[in-house]
Amino acid sequence: MKIKDRWFSSIEDFIATIEFGALEEFEGQKEKESLDMDKNEHLELKRGEYETAIHASNILRAALREQIPKDVIVKIEFKVHDSQKRMDIVLCGEKNSQIVVGVLEFKQWSKIVFDKKSKEFQANKYRDKIESFEFDSDGCPSRQLSQYRQLIETHMSQVEIQTALVFPNLDEDEGKDFINRVKEEDVHEIYSLRTLDKAAKEIAGWFDAGCEPAKVKRLTSQHKVAANRI
Repeated sequence: MKIKDRWFSSIEDFIATIEFGALEEFEGQKEKESLDMDKNEHLELKRGEYETAIHASNILRAALREQIPKDVIVKIEFKVHDSQKRMDIVLCGEKNSQIVVGVLEFKQWSKIVFDKKSKEFQANKYRDKIESFEFDSDGCPSRQLSQYRQLIETHMSQVEIQTALVFPNLDEDEGKDFINRVKEEDVHEIYSLRTLDKAAKEIAGWFDAGCEPAKVKRLTSQHKVAANRI
């Protein structure tokens, strides 16, 4: 499905598309509105990106049971200006009449261990594939999410920002050193396999209303203008 850079006008539209492939039902006026917001070409999701979308759909379905407003706007694989970086999931809504931008960064890792010799974290990804990174380095997901937060803070004024790392395949006991380090930093929320219900409840609490498409369009325009200055 070509859904990269696509704005979904509601959580239910996002869930229907991801879980049931209901893209044809989404076409029409709502589809035109999505295209008009940023006029980006919609691209196919890669395997890992689609897995992220499935996990996000499950969490947002649970968030609906926690009373997240249905008209919160969703974007998947939001490309960050001219780089190859993409925000996994972006949610736009309001809280107390203020625009809220929520960014969810997903990792499919099933184990993260700290190697005392190299002082690096080693993460299992897709069976036996290993990723190594130092905390707060460019390869660290917490650093990556902090960069997204900084970009939004710098160039989107009067916006409340919420950020969370989500590890849907990681048991907390298999990644406790990294999880504890993120909690110590106290910048981002972090959720693992056993706390996905908590994720749904807390993400629902980020918003008390949806966001008008026109406001999202202004945010996107600000983002593009700012990106050209970087």
